[in-house]
Amino acid sequence: MKASVTILTSKITKKGHPICVELFVSSKNRTRKTIGYTQAFFWDAENSQLLKAHPDYYYLHPVVLEYKAKCIKISYGNYTPSEAKQILFDDNSGDTKEAMFLEFFDIRIQEKQTQNQSFQSYKDVKSIISQYISPRTDIPINSITYEWLNAFMLHKIKMGVNLGGVMSYFRTMRAIYKEAQRRTSLSIKSGNPFLGIMKTPTPKPVIELQPNQLQFSTAYTPTTSNPNSALKQHRNLGLLLFQFYIGGHDLVDVALLEWGNIKKDRVVFKRYKNRNKKNGGPIIDNKLFDEALSFIKKYGTSEATRIFSFIPNPISDKGKYASFRRTYNRSLESISKNKKLPEFLKSKSTRYLFRTYAGELLIHNLIVMKLQGHTPEGITYNYQGSISHQVIDNSHRKIINYLKQVQTND
Repeated sequence: MKASVTILTSKITKKGHPICVELFVSSKNRTRKTIGYTQAFFWDAENSQLLKAHPDYYYLHPVVLEYKAKCIKISYGNYTPSEAKQILFDDNSGDTKEAMFLEFFDIRIQEKQTQNQSFQSYKDVKSIISQYISPRTDIPINSITYEWLNAFMLHKIKMGVNLGGVMSYFRTMRAIYKEAQRRTSLSIKSGNPFLGIMKTPTPKPVIELQPNQLQFSTAYTPTTSNPNSALKQHRNLGLLLFQFYIGGHDLVDVALLEWGNIKKDRVVFKRYKNRNKKNGGPIIDNKLFDEALSFIKKYGTSEATRIFSFIPNPISDKGKYASFRRTYNRSLESISKNKKLPEFLKSKSTRYLFRTYAGELLIHNLIVMKLQGHTPEGITYNYQGSISHQVIDNSHRKIINYLKQVQTND
C-alpha cells in the first residue's frame, strides 16, 4: 500500500494538470482525489511540491504539504486500506477548513508583495471589513452575499462615507472574491454577489477656469506676512504650473521624477497609475519647454536622485507624501480664495485644464492622449503609426501658449 501526492501528466485541462493525492493498494484498488491544478513547469517532481512561481502557491502549497503529511502517516503506520482511505479522503473527518475572507486577503497581499505589485488598497479594505465585523475576527467567503454587501454599504453611508468611497471598497472586495473563486481547492460558490449593488457614482465635475482667470500666476502676491509661507505659496503655484507645462500630469508622477528621466530637453517616464499594467503602460516622452525648465532649475535638487526632493517619496514615505499633498491642496485653496476664483485649484486640476484647453484649440485627440499617457483603443487605432515629436511638440506649445494667452503665428 502506497500513498503519494503527484500530478497527472497524462491529463491536461485549461487549469493545467490535476494535482492528485493517490492511494495505491493494488492495480485493481487505486483511489485518487484532485486537490488542485498546475502546469508541469510549476511542479517539483523530485520533492512532490509546488514551485513558488505557481500563481496559487501561497494557498495550494499548504494544501499539498497537508496531504504529503497524511501520506507519510500512512506509509509509516500500520493501517488497513479502509483506514488509509478515511485518513486521505474523508472530507467529514474534521480536517477541512472553510475558506475565510480576511485570511484570503492576507494570502493575496503576500502574493502581491512577492510579485512587487501594489497591495495598499487590499490592506486598507481588510482593515475596514475587520472593524465592521468586530468582535468577530473573520467571515467565510461564502457568506459574502448581496444582503451582506447591502448591509455593509448602508452602514458605511450612515457613517459618512460617500457612494464613491463604498464602491471603491466593493471593487477591492470583488477582486478578492473572484480570485478566490478561481482557486478550485477553496470550493467557493458560483455566481457574483456584487451584481446589482455595484453602482457608478456621479463623476466629480471637472474644474472650469479660463486662461484669463489664471493670469495672476506670473506675478502672484501672497496675502500672508510670513516670509516662509509666502515662499511656499509661490513654490506651490509654480509646482501646479509645472504639472501643466509637462502635459497636465499627476503630482505623484512629478514627485517620482528622477534626473534620469530627463533626456536632453525631454522628460520621459511612465505613469505611476499604470504600474501594474503590462510593461507599465505607455511611455510619456514630452518636451520640456522653458517654463518647465525654469521651475526645475529653481527647485530641483541636483544632489538627490529625485528631481524634487522637497516632495516626500510617495512609495517609501507614503504618510509624509499624503500629508504634503493635503498641505499642497490647502495652499492652492488659499491661493484660489485670494484671487477670488470661482473654483478651487487642486493638485488634479492641471490634468483637466490641459485637456480642456487642448479641446478649445481643436488639437487632435491622439496627440492629447500621447501627451497625457493614455492608450487609444479600437480597430482604427491599430492602423495608426507613430506621430513625430515635431507634431506633438507644436501642439504642446500651443496649449501652453493658450494658458499664457500668447498669440503665435503658425
